[in-house]
Amino acid sequence: MALSLRLRSVICQWYNPLMLKLQRLFRILLIPMAVVLPAWVTLSHSGWLSIIYIFTFGPAVFVALLVIGFIISGRPDVKKSGLVSRPDVWLLGALYLSLLLFGFFVVDGGDTSESLNSVSMTVFGRGFEPATELLQAWLGISSILLAIITFIFAIFERFKRHS
Repeated sequence: MALSLRLRSVICQWYNPLMLKLQRLFRILLIPMAVVLPAWVTLSHSGWLSIIYIFTFGPAVFVALLVIGFIISGRPDVKKSGLVSRPDVWLLGALYLSLLLFGFFVVDGGDTSESLNSVSMTVFGRGFEPATELLQAWLGISSILLAIITFIFAIFERFKRHS
């Protein structure tokens, strides 16, 4: 029992200051990430698929992240403290990481098998293609789900804290 209390104390000594820094950092990055992540996902590859991404996926991700950012930054507690909540850090962190990795694994469309490429296949080689396709699908779906969950959480937090 004493060991678990000591361990908990040690963990809290590094976790709480780190989480405070992350809360402040994520508050600062809300709007810049709404620009950087869609640009990364859209421009991380070349070819005809990037044209489709420029006019569909990129703007959708931009608007979604911008709306989430404005909802979170507009909460009275966030305005007052300058910090997002801890659940916001976890949800936004997962969403940002998912979008960053999606841009790394998204396979560009092409006319020939040689023109099918992604950043990950450029780095790891053509043998990584099956894993790239699987990760692209999984990360695309998880990004959409995380965006929906983050949006819903931000709305609930907005009304919970506002009332």
